[in-house]
Amino acid sequence: MTDEAAIRAEGLSKHFGDFVAVADVNLEVGAGEIFGFLGPNGAGKTTTIRMLLGLISPSAGRALLFGKDIRREFKRAIRNVGAFVEGPAFYSFLSGRRNLRLFGTLSGGVSEARIDEVLDWTGLTAPADSRVAGYSQGMRQRLGIALALLEAPRLLILDEPTNGLDPQGTREIRELMGRIRSESGTTILVSSHLLGEMERICDRVAIIAGGTILQQGTLDDVIGRESQRVELDVTPEHGERAIQHLRERFQTDAHSTRRGALEFSRGSLDLAVLNRSLVEAGIDVSGLTPRRRSLEQAFVALTGEHSSIR
Repeated sequence: MTDEAAIRAEGLSKHFGDFVAVADVNLEVGAGEIFGFLGPNGAGKTTTIRMLLGLISPSAGRALLFGKDIRREFKRAIRNVGAFVEGPAFYSFLSGRRNLRLFGTLSGGVSEARIDEVLDWTGLTAPADSRVAGYSQGMRQRLGIALALLEAPRLLILDEPTNGLDPQGTREIRELMGRIRSESGTTILVSSHLLGEMERICDRVAIIAGGTILQQGTLDDVIGRESQRVELDVTPEHGERAIQHLRERFQTDAHSTRRGALEFSRGSLDLAVLNRSLVEAGIDVSGLTPRRRSLEQAFVALTGEHSSIR
């Protein structure tokens, strides 16, 4: 590990009485990365983030932000950090702009130009002077990110920023993260249980369940580079015959994903041989496509019984 890392966690643990919320977490997030901190609700993500930010003290271990120990050098460590944790609270009777101006004043003041800039980044220029009481959940989430960006942080930590959002709002937050990184070079740590969204944007990920890191690395490290699944399209009326043939002839785990579409593990199967066998059995094949497994599939394979924890 290097001192240039934006985040370094070494053996972070947190106990609440006899309950172990986080156990021996080690993380490294490189400068300029979008790093996904992934796991089901209750897996320990927020507790870990709160320790990284110095909001709670660890039972063991330490956290460093840009090489500064968050407990020993809090002001220096937190200086270049913006965070969105468990949804920020705003004054609903004030406009979005006035909320940003007020919170900026509390931290020493921020220019109107900077307020305009973060409002533009988060797509809130038009409703900026409307009361927050009239904002949708997605607009409130984006205002929270605007607040975290006010002081031009080198590191942005977002805890479940898509909670409660519909697919459109979730996509907007994902696109916003990409824009922030590309335009400012900001390092982003984002926690989420929405694995499909994280697969689209993250450079590296860590998977946590039951308070323990199960795996971390690039998506290739976690998912694997090779195609591990096969999607098969057949004439709809041949679907059940195809499943039976694949199970009996090739001992696959073939199952239907929709009418006329099947999926199974590739293993060491020769797909040319498999395709020929299907055709010879009178099954019309319209598509046979190797696929790399998804991040969600990798997650389930890693977590097993932990996948539904709390």
